[in-house]
Amino acid sequence: MSKVANKKIIRILSYRTMKEKKEKNLIAVLAIGLTALLFTAMFTVGYSLIDSMQEATMRQIGTSAHGGYKYLTQEEYEKVKAAGGYTDISYDIFCGAGINRELNAIQTEVRYAEDKMAKWAFCYPETGRMPETIEECAASSKVLKALGVPMELGAQVPIQIKTHNAAGEEKIIDSLFTLCGFWESNEASKAQEFYIAEEWMNENVDRLEENYATRLLEKGISAMEGSIQANVFFASSFDIESQVDALTLRAGLNPEDINESVSWAYAAASVDALTILLGIGMLLIIMFSGYLIIYNIFYINVTTDIRYYGLLKTIGTTGRQLRKMVRGQAFLLAAMGIPLGLLGGWFVGKGILPAMYQALNTGGVTNVSLNFWIFLGAAVFSLLVVYISCIKPCRLATRVSPIEAVRFVENIQYQKKTKKTGAVTMLRMAAANMGRNKKKAAAVIASLALSLILVNTTYCLVKSFSFDEYVRTYLVSDFMLSHYGSINMMSDEYDFESITPEIVSYLEQLEGVEAVHTFAAVNGVRVRLPERSRKEFASFIQSGKIDGNAVKYGGEEIRAVVEEGISFGNVYGMNTDMLEYLKVLEGELDKEVFRQGGYAIITADEDNVNWVRPGDIITVEGRNEETKELTVMAVADMPYGITTRINPAQFPTNLIMCDKDFNSIYKVEGGLHASIDVKDGKEALVETELRSYIEQEKPELFLTTKESLRQEFSQETNMFTIIGGLLGFILALIGILNFINAVITGILARKQEFAMMQAVGMTGKQLKNMLVLEGILYGAATLLVTLTFGSLVSYGFIYMMGKNMSYFVWHFTVLPVIISIPLIAVLSTILPGVCYHSLCKKSIIERLRLAQV
Repeated sequence: MSKVANKKIIRILSYRTMKEKKEKNLIAVLAIGLTALLFTAMFTVGYSLIDSMQEATMRQIGTSAHGGYKYLTQEEYEKVKAAGGYTDISYDIFCGAGINRELNAIQTEVRYAEDKMAKWAFCYPETGRMPETIEECAASSKVLKALGVPMELGAQVPIQIKTHNAAGEEKIIDSLFTLCGFWESNEASKAQEFYIAEEWMNENVDRLEENYATRLLEKGISAMEGSIQANVFFASSFDIESQVDALTLRAGLNPEDINESVSWAYAAASVDALTILLGIGMLLIIMFSGYLIIYNIFYINVTTDIRYYGLLKTIGTTGRQLRKMVRGQAFLLAAMGIPLGLLGGWFVGKGILPAMYQALNTGGVTNVSLNFWIFLGAAVFSLLVVYISCIKPCRLATRVSPIEAVRFVENIQYQKKTKKTGAVTMLRMAAANMGRNKKKAAAVIASLALSLILVNTTYCLVKSFSFDEYVRTYLVSDFMLSHYGSINMMSDEYDFESITPEIVSYLEQLEGVEAVHTFAAVNGVRVRLPERSRKEFASFIQSGKIDGNAVKYGGEEIRAVVEEGISFGNVYGMNTDMLEYLKVLEGELDKEVFRQGGYAIITADEDNVNWVRPGDIITVEGRNEETKELTVMAVADMPYGITTRINPAQFPTNLIMCDKDFNSIYKVEGGLHASIDVKDGKEALVETELRSYIEQEKPELFLTTKESLRQEFSQETNMFTIIGGLLGFILALIGILNFINAVITGILARKQEFAMMQAVGMTGKQLKNMLVLEGILYGAATLLVTLTFGSLVSYGFIYMMGKNMSYFVWHFTVLPVIISIPLIAVLSTILPGVCYHSLCKKSIIERLRLAQV
């Protein structure tokens, strides 16, 4: 055929062909829209989480800048500023710390700062302005609330400031400021800022005039007051460390004498291999589910219109032109469906995010991103699914010859005839009809089964989260009282002796309290390991299997073990009552022998290898350098909730001693935790008394209850429930649309065949029953795939998700599948019946006529 300008005609034909199939097109638009919705929701959630975690990390660090310097003199700062090679620079000066009694639990840093620096630190006044005169201040809401100062401009702020002079001598300044600005606290940060004016700083703070590192080395003065902290932004966040190093050299400074800082927030957006695999898995699931229905729709549409395409080929239309027609229809439908999906997907993602933020620690940062790249990515992936789904239908339309197209019937695979015996039943005919196009049937079944598998997997996963195991991890009694520093991992303060004898006495006298269990702990104890352990550890280090960060941040600790056989760890002093909470992993625990002294129990750590085994002899060092030799009786797992929750070293040796041995070398004034057993029915009374006591007398203590743990547990499991349930619902909707489309188009494509069957004696009731049985067979096949292959998929996925969770207990069920049986049965029986009644509106004679195209 000669090349002619027929592109416009092809577009017109494509549009008019599509226009004739409004019902089918509606299903296609919905399917494409749902696919785009899933992509958009996924990208919205993913991008928002990454953005929030990055900002939370910035807030935790205290700046959004790329990098900078600490402890600079004014002269050093001016050299850096003059060096150039950055896009922006600013600074603040540390002046001291707020030490009011009300601020004991809040690290309050007093600073003078430039406006830009305050903005980069997320601490710029939202109401008011930065201080300008000597009597003005600006502070965070957390500091003001702790001091009892109303958040009103002009309020008086009394504060005690501890600072140091140039000689390193401490001085306390009692000041009364007027509030000129305030902002909501940066909860992710360890410190809260309290800004003063430059005039106040010049009058009360000695500025750093010599290199900080040199002063520290020569004079031993570590006070930071008067030093400059400078932050810089570069043109890009790529390889910030090298950019900071280059800036230092351009400034003519010695890197060894300068304290450089690099923001690891810009690397925090990177994800680990498991997260990447999960993300790829989600993309593939969405692409596959979208492909199943979109491919099936286009495939059925092409087979339905194959005679039409055959007639076009007889008048000279080439295969390439037919391919353009089919693909053009697909992209026209995509142009209608994708925008709807993008809009709906963003709102769905926005609705999912609150549950995600409840389960993940983003430091109170809950961004919802409305980013161009989210919609572009979702649109591109949706178009990719549409394009892939069109490949085979396009190939079918182009390869069928005009003669074959006229007599085409759903690509029946002709095989050698075999003689069959037995009565012809509606069930056998229904099964034979399903087998006529195995690929179409497989696509429908896979689409329906995928949604059921996902819903069932989500249900099994959530049911496998055991609240009882969760409680055992964090709570060994009805209530637990601890210092807030042992609960709040962001805290810089730890008090292992907060549960004093007076507090224990108060607890024991409370109405409803049955028993109070407490034990002591000491942090950072030197433990001498046996020679065998030292050699095994040294071999492990030499093998290169050690994590790179462990080497980077624990070099001195590793050297101590390898060269001296000295490890560091937490030591607990327990009576025999507390030993019942231990789970023995190696050796045997004899409580009576242990109580007599001379023995230790090594606590297992799932992240580290225990280099000490039962029977080994270790030596622990006391506070006054006295030592005690102990024989290891057992290795046991200690519930996380009653530990110190911190490790003093990269490879700690944590151990338990009996009270007798512990008290002989450690003199402590209080215990680590108080585990409280309460009489049945008295929980509410005791909790009310304890909360009142904490609020009025002991604000440094923290109360853990089963109810507080239940809320945390719900937050963690709700994320899986909402996301899995929503994804399962959308996939179920796609599967149902696929099933509806397959049944309707299948019946329409075979209307002449059904008319012929009725013409030779099949009754309408028999035909209807056959169609209903076809639907039931689809449903039965879906359930079979879900219960067999789906169960294996569920087990593998749930195992991967839950294997590292201490409160995960495998729980398999097919309850969602069982509940779905009535829905599948109704859908399988009603839909074919409705289609049949619609078909019977025309007479047999009319249906026997050759369809006009």
